[in-house]
Amino acid sequence: MLKKVLSCFLCVIFMITITACESEAEKNGDYLSGNKWESSDGTMLALYDDNTFKWFKSSANREDNYYVGTYEVMAGQDAINYLSKEYGLDENGQKSTLTQFSVSLDEYYVLILNNDQRITDGENTLEEPVSFTYYGYYRPDYETLNIYKIDTMNEYQFKKK
Repeated sequence: MLKKVLSCFLCVIFMITITACESEAEKNGDYLSGNKWESSDGTMLALYDDNTFKWFKSSANREDNYYVGTYEVMAGQDAINYLSKEYGLDENGQKSTLTQFSVSLDEYYVLILNNDQRITDGENTLEEPVSFTYYGYYRPDYETLNIYKIDTMNEYQFKKK
């Protein structure tokens, strides 16, 4: 009897701990915000909870050589609608691609980075703010994010830090 009570107690503690680790953004289905992402080439994208970001040229050096600005995240059907409206991407084509890659609609994202500054050698070298749109998917089982820059189709592969 004592073992059963102890087991139940530990299960409750375990469930509370797991729930407490989830951020507010994650509770709303946004697994990008509030996290840091390191790419295979050593860069790091930090998406802060206040919708600001820094994209560091090197995850080892976070004092210089980075972009800073604000970001916006759209997921699921909102992402599909945005890409359809703004870039003319066919909704059925997007959904078909998700199926081909075994990606659920909830794992599909659009990430817009509004670059306000480019810090190089301690100085802002960006002449004027510029925005870039990325789209792709998050794999929760592997904590990986694959995104594509929409105007160049450059691929970026990130691992959650």
